[in-house]
Amino acid sequence: ATGGGTFLVRAYERKRQLHPGLTHQQLLSELYGLEVSAFAANLATVNLAVRDLKFENNYPRIALRSFFLVRPHEALLRLPEGMNGSTEAIEIGRVAAVVCNPPYVRLHALGPDRLREAESVLSHPAGSIPVPSRLTGAANYHLYFWFHAAQFLEDRGRLVLITAGEWMDSDYGAVLQEWLLSNFTIQLVVESLAEP
Repeated sequence: ATGGGTFLVRAYERKRQLHPGLTHQQLLSELYGLEVSAFAANLATVNLAVRDLKFENNYPRIALRSFFLVRPHEALLRLPEGMNGSTEAIEIGRVAAVVCNPPYVRLHALGPDRLREAESVLSHPAGSIPVPSRLTGAANYHLYFWFHAAQFLEDRGRLVLITAGEWMDSDYGAVLQEWLLSNFTIQLVVESLAEP
């Protein structure tokens, strides 16, 4: 759920500050984004590409695909590789961090295709971290992002999600809380008192 690329641009700038010797292409090669909205995916691509316009091969790794249809080490997209028309397959392997700001939507408000994609996360997990076999109560769409994002993490990787806080005191939240406590060392939970 890359949206217009705000997190990706911030990550790009932070990486550039921490590693000033990295080229624009090297920075782009460490960032991936997935988005189901063509408009938002195009915005994210432009927002990353304009960080440095002097390079010919200025290709952010933004795919117009559902996050739930992507698995670790499978081809995500193809990028131009040179002037001869060849392309290079790009995949997301295991990563050091996954940062998400997924939509906060009740499952009954999703269309059948989006719901089917999300539920595939429970029936066909993509990695080694176990996921619940089912959710309880009036679960929210963002839960599936937690479970699927974790499948891309390398050992000791970091999972960061901005979500509605209702999972901390709801029926469906108990499943997420148990999963977090069983599979992660929680470093920080921040609750905003200014917004729900």
